[in-house]
Amino acid sequence: MTISSWRCSSMLNHKVSVKDRNGGKTASFKLEMSVMSDHLHVSSGKSQFEQVTAINDSDVEMFLKTGSLPKEAHAAREFVKFMQTTQGLAIPGGTVKGLVRSRLELLVDCACYTFLATKPSRTVSRVYQSIFRPQRKFSERFEDNSEMCFVCDLMGNMGLASRVSFTDLTFQDGKVNLVPMTGSTYETVEKGSKFLGSFTVRNYDDADVGAILFALGIGRGNGIVLMGRFKFTNQSWGRVKFNVPNVDTGKYVKAFLEAHKGHVRVVEER
Repeated sequence: MTISSWRCSSMLNHKVSVKDRNGGKTASFKLEMSVMSDHLHVSSGKSQFEQVTAINDSDVEMFLKTGSLPKEAHAAREFVKFMQTTQGLAIPGGTVKGLVRSRLELLVDCACYTFLATKPSRTVSRVYQSIFRPQRKFSERFEDNSEMCFVCDLMGNMGLASRVSFTDLTFQDGKVNLVPMTGSTYETVEKGSKFLGSFTVRNYDDADVGAILFALGIGRGNGIVLMGRFKFTNQSWGRVKFNVPNVDTGKYVKAFLEAHKGHVRVVEER
């Protein structure tokens, strides 16, 4: 697909009516995730350091005077832990929700695009751009509008609550490892590891559920979804697959594709 063909033919003709945040039916779905790459790391955002050489009082005094430590005192390696909760290793529900929203914004031509918005960015990976070929689109703000972008209606926007929530995905089974990479040591879960959580949708129809599944890679290409550290720089990192057990996922994905026919593209994440 060329960039020129990837255009919203009519934003106004593809908006949806904003659904009641409190009405309609509510359902929860179990969500399983399997690690398909050699390693997966989702960071807690905090680093520790393994100090090999002790720092003594004279080193501290030198640092206060010069702002530097002796060379030998730098014999340490950054240790980056995997995200944890009281339940152990986990992937935050907010991370999964962000993944779903970003994929929908990229895969549906008439959706808003909150990630890059309308300003150029130099920080977006070239691999990311080669996979998704993102286009810059304006983001809407909800101001009692009767219609808006369906992704904003489903996932929420400024002034509009989301109709979807995700629990943390907690580590169930697999192998945990410490892997050196680019001067640091990362706590990882290895290929075949399993995580389990759930998501809840309020006032939904089949197309809403199908949109979430499609964003999670279910019914889309090879089913692989990129997540976590080094996902764009090393193919042995950051590849996962999602599954919703005991559910006819094909029915929901079909409803989504039919509801937004002509506006959805299939992108394989490798």
